[in-house]
Amino acid sequence: MIAAKDGVIKEILVISGEKRVEVGDTVRAGEVLISGLIMSQLPEPELGQTGVSPSPEVQARLVRARGIVRARVWYEKVQEFSCRQVRELPTGQKMTAVLLHTPDRSFILKGPSRPPYKNYQQERQIFALPSWRNFTFPVELELVTYTEIQLWQQQLGYEEAVKIAANQALLELKARLPAGVSISGQKITPLSEPGAETARVRVWLEVEEDIDKVVPLNGTG
Repeated sequence: MIAAKDGVIKEILVISGEKRVEVGDTVRAGEVLISGLIMSQLPEPELGQTGVSPSPEVQARLVRARGIVRARVWYEKVQEFSCRQVRELPTGQKMTAVLLHTPDRSFILKGPSRPPYKNYQQERQIFALPSWRNFTFPVELELVTYTEIQLWQQQLGYEEAVKIAANQALLELKARLPAGVSISGQKITPLSEPGAETARVRVWLEVEEDIDKVVPLNGTG
């Protein structure tokens, strides 16, 4: 069994095999936690004619490593949030243009030839004409819908932007956590200077989770 990710060992329970780490050890992803290779000494042989006991022999046997290894693991996220917020609010005004496209030219059948609003959102839909008697018409109809929007601006304070950035980072980190883990701590560190136009923070979450990963028997884990 190897470590699926970096962490500090919190608890280790060996069901079969031999542990290769202890509580408190820092491990890296891929490091062997519980080995399936068990080394045991054979009984010491009797004294020889010289009166010197030969070196005891070591016997190796392979088992499937099984157990539970829990560790403290850290998740990290850097998040930014601008103090100047701009939102797009629809005014309710819309206009639609209908265009006919051929291989050579395009024709406006209905509606404006250019965007009718200063601030707008645009949506395009293209439709091919149905074939007739196995003949496909090389033309397309396009609907272009212009929706007028109003730009709404808000200037946030730096501290408020830091809080929003931190909350966004926490939400993303928690969404990445495996099911069933327990959060044991968190840390938020601002990376930008007070008064900056964009707040930038680094957020850490400390959790306790199982990091053991079973690998095929190969003599090392």
